[in-house]
Amino acid sequence: MDQPNYSTENIKEAVNKWLFQDAIDIEKDREELRAENLRLREERDRLEEEKRCLEADKRQLNLDRQELAKRIELETQRHAREKELFEMKWKILEEELVKLSKEKVDLEILKENYTPKQGIIVEGIYGSMMFKGVTNELELKKRYKDLMKIYHPDNVAGDDSVVQEINKEYDALKTEFRARY
Repeated sequence: MDQPNYSTENIKEAVNKWLFQDAIDIEKDREELRAENLRLREERDRLEEEKRCLEADKRQLNLDRQELAKRIELETQRHAREKELFEMKWKILEEELVKLSKEKVDLEILKENYTPKQGIIVEGIYGSMMFKGVTNELELKKRYKDLMKIYHPDNVAGDDSVVQEINKEYDALKTEFRARY
């Protein structure tokens, strides 16, 4: 039987081969570890960049949220002011409507109770009310001009029927004043 040759030279050579192969394996492992380390560093850098981006997005989101809250508050305040103003205007309109209806009733009562004085005959109530207190022809002309400025149909407050009544009253009073003097 052959016995293995365990000579020192053979052992040395086997150990050297083994060490050489082990050194190659270690170097391969080192290269793989370096490559893995580099890949992990790149991944870490990428994750850190994403983290920075997320933090920036979070800060921007918080700023946007704060700005939105301010806008909502301002809009709520504006809406409250507009509502208050509307309620004030509504109240004024209601009060004016009540006044207007009272004045309308008062006018109807005046129309029913009106009796012309000093023998001047006037058709309708508008004219007699318009020239009340006029004592001479000069005052009559002045009042007529002022009334025309107000009630002329081209004006906002203008009314044809009122102007016709004013003209009738003016003509009647003018004739009366000329007859007296």
